[in-house]
Amino acid sequence: MLWANFLHIYQPAGQQPDILEALVNQSYRPLLEGFKKHRRLRLTFNINGALLELFDKYKYRNLIDILRELGREGRIEFTSSAKYHAFLPFLEEQEIIRQIKINDETCQFFLGETYKPKGFFPPEMAYHEKLAKIIDDLGFEWIILDEIAYSGKVGGVDYKKIYRIKNTKLKVF
Repeated sequence: MLWANFLHIYQPAGQQPDILEALVNQSYRPLLEGFKKHRRLRLTFNINGALLELFDKYKYRNLIDILRELGREGRIEFTSSAKYHAFLPFLEEQEIIRQIKINDETCQFFLGETYKPKGFFPPEMAYHEKLAKIIDDLGFEWIILDEIAYSGKVGGVDYKKIYRIKNTKLKVF
């Protein structure tokens, strides 16, 4: 069996403080502290700039510190995405680019030099072929997609192969 550790966490920019507090205490804090404790763990991680801003706004900065530390130690590889979790296939090209760039600026601000994304996570893994060219042009090396984006059905992917998107340099996971 092949296994890839990929985790995505997100909350909308306007999330209610009480809901965020519950998520932090029941999920995000135990998860990140667990990663910190298990030194052999390595994973690919997506956190949007909108959630990092919420962590800062509501004083959960220790979670940002843990993420930065795990990145510095090479235990987390960060991916890029759209800052506000926009459903990218429905957006115009310029807005897709804007969402990605403002996400990267925000993540860079909070995570510093540990934020060097090579991969891209499209929100909801929503894919359209126009995304491939944009993501490739922005310099990303790979994209993570649901296998349905490849074949239109479950079971159509050979997991022993590394796929590339036609007419791009993008690898697909």
